[in-house]
Amino acid sequence: MKKYINIYLVILWIILVIWGNYFVEKKQKANQTTTQQEEVVKVEKWNIVETVDVVGSSELVDEQKLKFTQQGKVVKVNVKEWDTIKKWQIIAELDKTQPNYKIEQAKLSLENSKLKLQDLLGNSVDASQVLSSKKTIEDTKNKMELLDLEINNFIEERDNTIASLQKDIEIKEKDILSTQAKLETYKKEYETSLAKQENEEGNTSIQNSDKVISMNQTALQDMLYWEESLLSIDYILWLSDENEERNDEYEMYLGKKDQVSLSLAEQYYSKSKTSLNKLKNYNKEDIFVTLEYENDFFSNLFSLADYTYKAVEGSIENVYFSQSKIDSFKTNLSSIRQKSQTNLARIISSNNELKTLTNLDLLKSENQNTQNQKLLTIKDTELSLSKAENEITNLKNDLKLKEQTYAYQLLQKQKDKSAYELTLSINQASYDELIEWVSEYDLKTAQNSVRNAEISLADSLEDLENYELEAPFSWLVRKLDFQVGDNLTSDTEQYVYIENPDLLVVTVSLDQIDIVNVKEWTKAIITFDAFPKKEFNAVITSIDYTPTENSWVISYEVKLVITDEDYSEKILSWMTADVSIITLEKNDVLLLDSTAIKSEWTKNYVIVKENGEKKQEEITIWAVSNGKTEILSWLEEGDEVIIELVKTTSTSEEETKTSLFPTWWWGWNRSSSNSSSNNNSSSSNAWWPPPF
Repeated sequence: MKKYINIYLVILWIILVIWGNYFVEKKQKANQTTTQQEEVVKVEKWNIVETVDVVGSSELVDEQKLKFTQQGKVVKVNVKEWDTIKKWQIIAELDKTQPNYKIEQAKLSLENSKLKLQDLLGNSVDASQVLSSKKTIEDTKNKMELLDLEINNFIEERDNTIASLQKDIEIKEKDILSTQAKLETYKKEYETSLAKQENEEGNTSIQNSDKVISMNQTALQDMLYWEESLLSIDYILWLSDENEERNDEYEMYLGKKDQVSLSLAEQYYSKSKTSLNKLKNYNKEDIFVTLEYENDFFSNLFSLADYTYKAVEGSIENVYFSQSKIDSFKTNLSSIRQKSQTNLARIISSNNELKTLTNLDLLKSENQNTQNQKLLTIKDTELSLSKAENEITNLKNDLKLKEQTYAYQLLQKQKDKSAYELTLSINQASYDELIEWVSEYDLKTAQNSVRNAEISLADSLEDLENYELEAPFSWLVRKLDFQVGDNLTSDTEQYVYIENPDLLVVTVSLDQIDIVNVKEWTKAIITFDAFPKKEFNAVITSIDYTPTENSWVISYEVKLVITDEDYSEKILSWMTADVSIITLEKNDVLLLDSTAIKSEWTKNYVIVKENGEKKQEEITIWAVSNGKTEILSWLEEGDEVIIELVKTTSTSEEETKTSLFPTWWWGWNRSSSNSSSNNNSSSSNAWWPPPF
């Protein structure tokens, strides 16, 4: 029986839990208000530097391991480990008996081929003369081919240089036209401004005293009403000695739901009385001080009425504090609050109006400053125009000189080509005369035999070099894997290790986006992890355009060399390096915050102020770097540009409603949750086990 009772209790508890899930929790209502603000930024001169940042590693260029490419027996080892060596020094030698034998055979074969050629030519012609003449013809043809290639490269260089200068001249001419248009505009604006200045100064007089007096009277005309307003609020809050006991019947119900507003209302009552007394006691000589005192009073009064309104609204209705009485208080407080707000707006308007009152001398001074500024702008523009005209004259002179220089150099190269052609013609005629009585087939066969013998001898001599191991650079031997008497075969892995830590190469990989922005001799800055505070200057010395793929990423290998001559840091192979390759570098360019620039189709413009009014000004832009944009025309250094900002603010309002659980369970659940939270336990355990 007890078992069934426990089951019933569990089922009942589950029903209660399901029922308790239907409650209203906290809700947040986000109210957003949007305001528009303005920020003024200036056009400034600055430097632009853009880089491609990658990670690479160092490598000792002259760190190599050498081995013989030829099989044989080691007969000489001329160095020991850690010996200093010189470039091209013989490190070790193999047995040369077999290659020397081949060289002797090649020499004999060459001699026999020359004798056969001499027999073919007869005693009247020397075979060596024929061979020499043939070689001269081949050398001349090779020189002509190289000269043709040089002429083609020269013509390409000339065309590129001339085109670049012509492009610079075209850009400069457009700049001059733009500057001339700006100068014309500045002059017209200056003339218009002069006429406007004369008209303003003729019509302006100092007639402001009546207006100031009128504003003083307006500021003080309702003083009695505001004293009564304070008394009426005092009647509600029972703060002064006169009203201390008037609200005893509803005192305990007033603001019971909003004690914070009631407390703030009491504070602002004291502030309002103080600011009203200050305003009443001031002699009203200075309208600005009067308006300041008024602003202080009405701000305090508005807050007093507002918080009192909220306190009354948060009161508990009963027979002593009826709803009609509450509504009456609220109506009176709402009226005071509204009139206070109206007066605050009037004070702001009065202040703005007072600031616009113009003195004739001040107007003349401001106008004169404006005219001086416009004249200065005109002079600066004229100077810029003169400078641009001088620059384009220099460019045109440079273009003319380049054209003349290239024409002269091309003529000299063409003369050299004509001289080669004449030499080739003479040599060919001499050669033809030498072989006049010999058949072409027999001569060609004999010459080929001589040539084959020469090639065989050259191969044998070159093969002899494989029996010697030479040092490719000067430094020291770190390790030797073989010794005299060792027989080396094709699969032998025995090396000489030599190194030179003075010349370093840093290797990086660039992706397909960055590789197009660099070229050989592009500058870079390198920092090694081992020396984080030291920057090394470097340049790109080679770019391998053969792509490599790794995890579907295409990259290209780039090598850089440090250009600093003297540095004490010991940089070793495989050190990690942070490399910043400089892809763009400009000095003293006009820059503007990119957020100030607006674009419509292909046009770009900014917002500037002219004579107190905003207007759009079209501009020409170029490079963008780190949130800044380069300005090419229509703006000058120091010009002010307006950025229009939209600011959004949010306020949250929370509503709390009572759970549909029984109050005993809800109170226990909250205390359990708090306890669970304090003990870093899971909040899901707050409802289990049940409280019975």
